[in-house]
Amino acid sequence: MSDRSKHFVGRERERNLLRSLFDETSQDKGAICFVSGEGGSGKTCFVEGLLDELDSTFSVFQTHSLPEDTTPFGLLGSILKLCPGGQRFSTVKRILKLLYSKTRTVADEEFDPKNLGRIIVDAVCEVTGDSPSILFLDDIQWADPSSLEVLPLLASETSTKPMVIVATCNEDELTRHHPA
Repeated sequence: MSDRSKHFVGRERERNLLRSLFDETSQDKGAICFVSGEGGSGKTCFVEGLLDELDSTFSVFQTHSLPEDTTPFGLLGSILKLCPGGQRFSTVKRILKLLYSKTRTVADEEFDPKNLGRIIVDAVCEVTGDSPSILFLDDIQWADPSSLEVLPLLASETSTKPMVIVATCNEDELTRHHPA
């Protein structure tokens, strides 16, 4: 038994449910799924074990949040870093630099801060393309507020794109009013 497959013991129901979401994604249907539990309960290994079973039809983009990283849109921006061809990410990086720098210029006006979330979601959708994709967002309880705010917008894209968003979350790290 491999290190990762041992995380399926007693989790056949959850495994089958998540696997069926992946299978439906290859038929142009997307979904979002949250895997939650106590810290250290094997959520990441569970999801990674399932990802290991997938064939090459899927593009997998895996990223994770760290408690000390408060970069605006850092969680979603890290997905863009994974894409082939850094031009897409360079554009988003430029936008973020313009919006959050101490000095602003006239050229900054081409970017409306209210639309930044939409711009980033569009960039993520462009990166994932029309082929079946899985976005694995690990430890979203530590994600920056900006990424969490646009997560529903990204999730809405799963109705028209073959994309599954899988997010893990430590229940013991959440407060009652936490946005995740």
